[in-house]
Amino acid sequence: MSFRRSLAFMPVLTLVATTLCAIPATTAHAANVPGRLYVAGATSPTVTVIDTATDAAVATPALDSYVNGVVADPAHDVYFASDRFGDFVEAFNATTNTSLGRILVGSEPDRMAVNAAGTRLYVANIGSGTVTVIDTATHMVLATVPVGGSPHGIVVPSQGTKAYVTTDNSVSVVDTTTNAVTATVNVGQYPEYAAVNPAGTFLYVPNNYADTVQVISTATNTVTATIPVCAQPFAAAVTPNGARLIVGCQSGALSVVDTATNTVSATRTGYGMVLDVAVDGTGQYAYVSDLLNDKVTLISTTTYNPVSTIGVSRPGAIAFKAAPKPPAADLAVDLQAVAKPALLNSAIEYTIKVTDLGPDAATSASITATLPNGSTATQLATGCTQAGSVVTCTYGALSNGANASKTFRLPVGALTLGQVKVTATRTTSAPADPNAANDTASATCNVVSILIITC
Repeated sequence: MSFRRSLAFMPVLTLVATTLCAIPATTAHAANVPGRLYVAGATSPTVTVIDTATDAAVATPALDSYVNGVVADPAHDVYFASDRFGDFVEAFNATTNTSLGRILVGSEPDRMAVNAAGTRLYVANIGSGTVTVIDTATHMVLATVPVGGSPHGIVVPSQGTKAYVTTDNSVSVVDTTTNAVTATVNVGQYPEYAAVNPAGTFLYVPNNYADTVQVISTATNTVTATIPVCAQPFAAAVTPNGARLIVGCQSGALSVVDTATNTVSATRTGYGMVLDVAVDGTGQYAYVSDLLNDKVTLISTTTYNPVSTIGVSRPGAIAFKAAPKPPAADLAVDLQAVAKPALLNSAIEYTIKVTDLGPDAATSASITATLPNGSTATQLATGCTQAGSVVTCTYGALSNGANASKTFRLPVGALTLGQVKVTATRTTSAPADPNAANDTASATCNVVSILIITC
């Protein structure tokens, strides 16, 4: 009998959670990806929040009873935890780890999923045979969808039009527009916590009593493959490139499935009881929740061997969310020179164009143009000044994909003969520029006389 199913009938399991002992974390390692790992207390009311840059617990917010599920909102600074016997979901501010309120749902809420836009939370309710649909902005229940059986796992692909709910020996397909079941797919005995590939084309369902993972085509809602895996498969995660499926089993093993061939390519043992698997933001590592060994193990998705462990008392469901990337704006500098020959006031006109290549908007930038020694620029655009042989132009805000230009002229006199070279360089900008390769541009002109200038 699986841990999840036995919990409702075997209160003795609560003995393991009489104290939440602090188990030291391992030393931080170079592989750490900045972010947060949320670990549900499988036999406790606690969520342990891990700073994955240091492998240290930074908060342990508490609910009322067992925490069945935990999920991070991909679009907002919020995470949710489900309280199995309290029949509610609690929202937490991910920065302060303080409660944002409780939402009453169905009986015995289990795993949850948030759509990619972060606008809807879907909760599988074991006891009431339903899925609760919640508006994440208002925390209002929008719909209660009957799916039958004992729904406990739920997956919402990033495309967002369907939700897949594992119930007793089947998967219910819910249309997220109408909040109605549109199909039921029969699978093996006791399907547990499924995973979907990034393209949203295949759903992978671990069947706990059948020791298999079944592959469902989301286009046809049919089983396309049945894969023998480690005993009592309980949870699964797909790598970001979709090439590998990592299956965690209650028997204390991992099976790694090649999704191109739907065969097991690697097996790793040595765990106590695996209750969840979560891939980090890079796809190079995955976290494995090991209930009986009181730890979460970070493994390499290249070797599938342990990299480090984090001590957590009786870990259950886990969710990883990478830290937001700092804003960056790649500014490309271009310099154009145009000859302006004349009997009087002959000159070369320079245009410095700055283009924001993203990914974020630029708030400011400063570009310098280095002139030949002794040169004095004229007709400087607003925001441009000269000091010595350097013209400095400042630029205001630029949205991703936008550009702005500033001009100045370099007079050409009777003694200005030969090659004239000017170099423009980005000197400062905000936010940080991640690409220095396009920060400089030069323009060269040849002056034969005040009337013969080529650029």
